[in-house]
Amino acid sequence: ATVSVLYWWPNTHKMTSLVLLSAVCGLFSDRDPIPDRVEALLKQMTLEEKTMQLTATHNGEGVIDKYINTSVGTVKYEDVIHNKTIEGQIAARNALQKKFIEGSRLHIPLTFVNEGLHGGAPNATIFPMPINQGASWNVSLVGSIADAIANQASTIGVQVVFAPVVNMMTDPRFGRGQEGYGEEPTITAHMGEAAVRGLQGPDGCNGTDTYYDSSRYVGSLAKHFAAYGAAAGGLNGGPADVTNRSIHDHYLKPWRSLARANVRATMASHNTGLSFVLFILLPFGLLIWVGEKTTTTTVNDVPAHGNRWLLHDSYRRSLGFSGVIMSDCSDLGVLVDFGVAANSSHAAAIGVHATVDLDLQCSQPGLWTYNHLQDAVTSGLAKESDVDDAVRRVLTLKFASGSFDTPYTTVDPARIAALDGPANRKLAREAAQQSVTLLQNDGILPLSQDFINSPDTTIAFIGPAAGGGEGGGMIGGYALSPYPHVVSTQEGLMNAGFKGKILTSKGSSAGGNPDDADPKLITEAVEVAKQADLVILVLGDLSGGCGEWGDRDNLDLQGNQVNLMKAITSVHKKVITVLINGRPQTFGRGNTVLQNTSALLNTGRAGCEGGNGIWDVLLGKYNPSSKLTQSWPQAVGQVHGGASPFMQRIRGKWISNGRGPTKSGRYYDPYVNDGWVSTPLFDFGFGLSYTNYTYLSMTSGKSSVTVTIKNSGNMAGSEIIQVYVRDPVGYLFVHYWQRLLAFSKVFIEAGETKTVVIPFTTDDLAMHDENMVLKVLPGTYNILAGPSSAELPLKATLVV
Repeated sequence: ATVSVLYWWPNTHKMTSLVLLSAVCGLFSDRDPIPDRVEALLKQMTLEEKTMQLTATHNGEGVIDKYINTSVGTVKYEDVIHNKTIEGQIAARNALQKKFIEGSRLHIPLTFVNEGLHGGAPNATIFPMPINQGASWNVSLVGSIADAIANQASTIGVQVVFAPVVNMMTDPRFGRGQEGYGEEPTITAHMGEAAVRGLQGPDGCNGTDTYYDSSRYVGSLAKHFAAYGAAAGGLNGGPADVTNRSIHDHYLKPWRSLARANVRATMASHNTGLSFVLFILLPFGLLIWVGEKTTTTTVNDVPAHGNRWLLHDSYRRSLGFSGVIMSDCSDLGVLVDFGVAANSSHAAAIGVHATVDLDLQCSQPGLWTYNHLQDAVTSGLAKESDVDDAVRRVLTLKFASGSFDTPYTTVDPARIAALDGPANRKLAREAAQQSVTLLQNDGILPLSQDFINSPDTTIAFIGPAAGGGEGGGMIGGYALSPYPHVVSTQEGLMNAGFKGKILTSKGSSAGGNPDDADPKLITEAVEVAKQADLVILVLGDLSGGCGEWGDRDNLDLQGNQVNLMKAITSVHKKVITVLINGRPQTFGRGNTVLQNTSALLNTGRAGCEGGNGIWDVLLGKYNPSSKLTQSWPQAVGQVHGGASPFMQRIRGKWISNGRGPTKSGRYYDPYVNDGWVSTPLFDFGFGLSYTNYTYLSMTSGKSSVTVTIKNSGNMAGSEIIQVYVRDPVGYLFVHYWQRLLAFSKVFIEAGETKTVVIPFTTDDLAMHDENMVLKVLPGTYNILAGPSSAELPLKATLVV
């Protein structure tokens, strides 16, 4: 069989051609052009009305009521709507909208924004977090989840959602790694684009100044531009001290994809310390540098919210983004704290000139930065033309989202019932299945259904994440509460038909200092384990152990969990360790405890159907296919050493001095006198299956590779074929050890051989040359394919 993989469209989970999009574009062509409507309204607005359109608030209704006469730009749905029922929320939303339309001089409606990272409404199905979606390596699945989230959000009257996050969190200490798709740009670019298209719908292809169907879809506000994941020390808000070449080859790549997808809006990041060269977009995805006679134009240590080179010259002019840029929470005011702005009026002037269009405020009105924008204009600090440009972009989004034409949301009982209905539950379970990564298995898995069905079987669930509240950590950050029912690991077992006895023991807290832990918890857990035929050790960081401002200086399992793991595995030989977490984990000195666990699964934040998805994998109802999109170091001290992150440039001196060990042609310089090897604990792209795949052959063309692969085992499954590239030599800059070029997830029956055509784009192969021109460099490319970044048995060459 030969499979040609093209692209996805929501609700199909299949690959279809992008040309289908052209058939549905122009759905609202009978309306007046948005730019004409914007200009007509802008001419009527006072300076005060203009500046208030540039305000986005996290505040409640009592605060924003002060601005009814002028209206405001956007409001955060969950902050102004607090009714317990969906019907009540929609009624309150419409009442608030009516108040502002009828009360403002020009009858300008509100735009309602909300979270949409892995769910779109309260009491709606919560899907696995993006780090789980990334681990599926299934672009189609990501698009379908985004499509479902758009449906949820639009059902309650939300018009724009804060998603996707396309930051590559290259430091696992950083707490927000669970919000992105992984640490690598090719996966992030393709999945981020799929999410944008799923959220915005088919007419989102038309451009940011065109209408989209807000009765069914939402505008995508992507986060956080740019290099947010490179925060120094893994600390939120830390500077991104990265090279000019790395920022363009690595951190900006996903944003190029999003700009091509006409993402409607973007949030600026907390970062400072960015260094940029200005370049412009040419046909066929090529970029060239423009500017003065120097080879680069750098902007160092300038906060993103005041960085015109970053937001205007690079993102808008070079990448072609034409939508709204929103500040992160109160970050325009932080320009004063940075010492960049002298006062709030100065900060407002800097922000609007940098083309920050919306001032997202999490404080009281006296601290709102753009409340001082009118003063900044009248005092000469800011240009009214900058204000006008920002207002044009904000009004464009309002018209595009239907705020003017269909300002009120209809209560639709069928859609409300579907928020947490069978279709969403089915999709969430499928996503959970595809995101469980099997990291270790001595043959204990899959478990026998007969073992589960026997009334004589006793299973012990041990660990702080073994059930209860939020499904034992299944739900991560930025989910909308109240949550619907969340299936825990224990409930997942019961749903699988378990007929035996369940024992439970906490064993350890999920936080705190191990030295302060209560030793009785481990003693009690050991006694419980001795009574069981099988121990399910459910460990992790829970949802409070990571997230925004949840950064850590240690990757070991929190609390006393490592000691708990040692104690249980020393007294029981059948232990399956299930990690529920939001970041790579380590397991004490040398990670030696892993030698005594029969199986290890990384399940991330698996969402509402997490418990069911996990047991589908444990019982072999779903053959695990997930692969890591992060490189797991052996210890926190190896972060930004050789093992973490995956994307690192060649270390010539390590090669010259033979500083090993080596793996797949890559050197890992060891640290002195420590208890860990220097290679990764688990490599980028690693994940086990219940079957075996044999990679037979590969050929490479200029826009695709063709791989022949056989399922050599006894169980059908899906394999993720990973294709990497090693770049031509002879250029006056250091290349990466290797880059991910393309990937394909393909289902193969037991014993079947398939030939798979895997396309790659010009942007996937291109790099910036010595003059910072993005292009496919002439020379010989070594193409490699296999099941992970460290196991690449197939090789081919591509000469350009």
